[in-house]
Amino acid sequence: MNHPTVWLAQLGQLGLVLIVGLYGGTLPVILVEGAPLKVRCTAVALGYNASLGVIGGLTPLVASWLVARTGDEIAPGFLMMVAAAVTLLTILRFPETYRTPFVGITSRAAAAYA
Repeated sequence: MNHPTVWLAQLGQLGLVLIVGLYGGTLPVILVEGAPLKVRCTAVALGYNASLGVIGGLTPLVASWLVARTGDEIAPGFLMMVAAAVTLLTILRFPETYRTPFVGITSRAAAAYA
């Protein structure tokens, strides 16, 4: 944050914190609601870590390739825009599960959560 005005640098940091907070706050909910109850821990752990390893591991390679191929130093920004568009489309297709009962939960346990 190299900016001559301290307040604008702080405002930029606040914007970044809001974006990261929205992502970090909703990610666990999406992961948990997307997995079936019986295999939830395994599905979330394997799915999250495998995808983070593959995509997170290959992103620097793809970003370097894009810069070398196009000659444009901001080409990785387009990669980020494509990733954001794919994420938006995925979120829009995700079903809303608010106040729906858990599958496989007994009525006594459901009454305790109500």
